[in-house]
Amino acid sequence: MQYWFVDALWDEGDQTERFMQDGIWRNGCHDRFTNQVQSMREGDCIAIKACFTRKHGLPFDNKGQTVSVMRIKVIGTVICNHGDGCAVDVAWNAGFTPRDWFFYTYRSPVSRARIEDGMQAKRLVAFTFAAAQQDYAAFMVHQIDEIAS
Repeated sequence: MQYWFVDALWDEGDQTERFMQDGIWRNGCHDRFTNQVQSMREGDCIAIKACFTRKHGLPFDNKGQTVSVMRIKVIGTVICNHGDGCAVDVAWNAGFTPRDWFFYTYRSPVSRARIEDGMQAKRLVAFTFAAAQQDYAAFMVHQIDEIAS
C-alpha cells in the first residue's frame, strides 16, 4: 500500500468539494506528475492537502518563528486508476475532520509518503490515516533550531 498527498487547488480554484462529490481526484498539472499518478494503485490511501505557513496561534512554542503547515482536508482510498496519468477514482471519507500537521510538509502537488525512508513519513501517515496525534517535540528540536539559526 502507498500513501499519497495531493493538491486540489488548480486554476479554477479549490476542487476538493467537486472531487468528493464526483468520487475522483484529478491531476491539475496536465503535463507533470503523470508518472506518479499512473503509479497509484487500487487500495492506496490518498489525502487532499493544502500547505501554508503560520506564526501565531500554534499548539506549541514556535519561539516566534514561522512554521510550515499542511492541512489534511480529506482522506480516501483509490478504487480505480484510469492509467492516463490524469485521474483516479476515490472513495472519499466524507466524515473526515480536517487536521493540521506541522513541520514535515509536502509542497509538491503530488507526493508519496515513503514510510520506508524514515520516522517522519511514518508519523505523518499515522497522523493522517490512523488519527494519531502529532508529537511536536520530535520535530521542534530540529526544525525550530534550524529556522532560528
